[in-house]
Amino acid sequence: MIMEQAKELAKNLRETPEYIQYVQAKERVQADQGTMALLKEYHQLQVKAQAAVVSNDPNKADILEKLQRMGELLQFREEAAQYLMAEYKLQNLMSDVIRLLIESVDISMDLFGA
Repeated sequence: MIMEQAKELAKNLRETPEYIQYVQAKERVQADQGTMALLKEYHQLQVKAQAAVVSNDPNKADILEKLQRMGELLQFREEAAQYLMAEYKLQNLMSDVIRLLIESVDISMDLFGA
């Protein structure tokens, strides 16, 4: 029964404005290989920056500065900016859903730093 409800939740998530806007924005950026390459590099840099902060990497300031500059550059590309905003909104929605599920079964996220 729980898996059927999870499938229904997944179906409902695919019908949200956040998901629909994300899919539309993703399709638009996929049409431009240059923008796609920049977004891929930006996401890789995000992961690198997160790792640098967590590990207290001595180069973290340089990495964070590069991430900021790349983010500013992407804001000048309308499709990229729309994609990043749609991605952000969808991630927030998913975080809220996951948080609600975790809280409803009283799982402690302290182990994970949340």
